[in-house]
Amino acid sequence: MSKAFRSLGVKIFFCSVILSPVFAPVFTLAEDDPLKGLPKDAAGVMQVLGNITNWLFTGILIISVIMIIVAAYKYLFSGGSEEATSAARKTIVYAVIALAVAMLAKGVAPLVKTLLSVK
Repeated sequence: MSKAFRSLGVKIFFCSVILSPVFAPVFTLAEDDPLKGLPKDAAGVMQVLGNITNWLFTGILIISVIMIIVAAYKYLFSGGSEEATSAARKTIVYAVIALAVAMLAKGVAPLVKTLLSVK
């Protein structure tokens, strides 16, 4: 065996010894049925999709508010520069448009359900 190959083996061994406490809970807590938490019917799938859209909607709201705050900061400290105030104004407009689109998208599903009389 070459010295480089032996050195690589020693490094791999020590890395596995050092990282074994990190991965031990993963192997210990592994379940027999890996599909246990997945939805089994259409209602479960709809629930998962609803949760995903709620998380995305919340993320869009948070990002839009942060962008409005950043744009307001840029607008306040633009120093009267036409380019800086124009860029800040565009950022505010885009953030408000993102908020409006997110709210409209969130309201479309209940509107369609109401119009189609689906419960």
